[in-house]
Amino acid sequence: MSFKMNVSIKQDAESLVSKIREWIEQEGGDFSGDTNSGCIVIKTFMGTVKGHYVVSGNDCVLEITEKPFLVSNGIIESTIKDALEKT
Repeated sequence: MSFKMNVSIKQDAESLVSKIREWIEQEGGDFSGDTNSGCIVIKTFMGTVKGHYVVSGNDCVLEITEKPFLVSNGIIESTIKDALEKT
């Protein structure tokens, strides 16, 4: 089952997308997209997380469309937000 999360953008979209791409690729995942929208695939030891994002103004809406059964939405959301704060 999919879920959506909102992330407030505190920098320009180009910098944010660049940092997200770098983080996902460092973790062995795949990233395709631009400053408007795109798709992500994040590989974890529990399985693969897939989703897509849309940037609108100062907000980024991320929809997770596939995730391991045993990984909660909250864990995914906090992991992504923590990664964005470190970038």
